Amino acid sequence: MLNFFAAALLAATATSAAVPQDDASWVRAEGLSIPAIYPSVKDQPGPLLTCNSGKYGLIISTRDGDFDSIIDSSSNRTRNMSGSIEVDGEETYKGFFSYRPGTGAASAVERKPAAQVFNAVVRGQSVDFRLGRKVETTLSLPPMDDTFRTFAAECKAQTTA
Repeated sequence: MLNFFAAALLAATATSAAVPQDDASWVRAEGLSIPAIYPSVKDQPGPLLTCNSGKYGLIISTRDGDFDSIIDSSSNRTRNMSGSIEVDGEETYKGFFSYRPGTGAASAVERKPAAQVFNAVVRGQSVDFRLGRKVETTLSLPPMDDTFRTFAAECKAQTTA
C-alpha cells in the first residue's frame, strides 16, 4: 500500500484541460503516515498531493478520482511512460511517469509536476495531463479551502522542523 506512495514521493503525474471545480473540495487522505489530500469528486481524474519532509509529491488518477482504491492497491506492476503537464494551455513539464495500469495511477519521476499542480490550485489555473499516446485528461482541481491550506501549512512546517 505505502510502497506506491514512497515511490511517488521519491519521484512525482496525463493531458487535458483542468478547470477549477467550484462544487468540489479537498479531502484529507486517511491511513497514511504523511499528509495527503485529493479532490472530493470521485467521477473525474484528479491529483493526490502528498508531502514528505517538506517536499510535494503527486499521483494522478487518470480514470476517476477513486483514490481509496489507489491507496489500498497492492499491485507492484508499473510501466515507465513519457508524459506532460499543461497549465492554462502551456506545456510546463515533459518527462517520465511511473504508471500503474491496474489502478490507472501515474506518478512523476520528478517533484516539479507536484509543485506545478499545487501552484495551479493556488492561482485557480487549469491543468491538463497527457500520458503516452493514450491518456489525455483534464484534472479536477477544487479551489483552495481550509483542508488545502492546512495541508500547505503542514508541509511548510516540515521544512522548518
